[in-house]
Amino acid sequence: MREGRQLAVGEYTSDLSWRPPFTSTADVPRILAEWEAGATIVLQALHVNWHPLAVFCRLLEEALGYGVQANAYYTPRGSHGFAVHHDTHDVLVLQVTGEKRWLLYEPLLELPLKHQRYSPALGAHGRPTDDLVLRAGDALYLPRGWLHQAETSATDSLHLTIGIAAHTWLDAVKDALEACEDE
Repeated sequence: MREGRQLAVGEYTSDLSWRPPFTSTADVPRILAEWEAGATIVLQALHVNWHPLAVFCRLLEEALGYGVQANAYYTPRGSHGFAVHHDTHDVLVLQVTGEKRWLLYEPLLELPLKHQRYSPALGAHGRPTDDLVLRAGDALYLPRGWLHQAETSATDSLHLTIGIAAHTWLDAVKDALEACEDE
């Protein structure tokens, strides 16, 4: 991601001629060049690929009673990966290294559902309600729907985003209808 735009996979991957061929293989020099040009490296679903984070997420699921997943965001100094947006699940931001400035805004759509992604058509966000800097070891909780954006300063930043998939009223109604579908 760079300045709110997702980079095309072909901009940082290549195909390797091998038997069988490896397609869309990470091209480390190209990824590094994109990162040095201000792109954020996003590692999705780390709870699937990194055992210590998988254990953390499972324990958090047990404690909260909701599904939990984890992504990592590595952003170079003086840049930002995402424009203002909201998430459709609760978020726990864990700052691992460096620092990142977070601007938070009132929701334009209260408690959005999974299919209700942020769009500028929802309207313009107002002034930030909070302007804070997370440093290594800090955490931030963002309820779903809260608009936010983050930017780095003079240091690179690595943070984990823990997504918490709360059970909504819509989920409960769907479950109830499914439970009585044969009646």
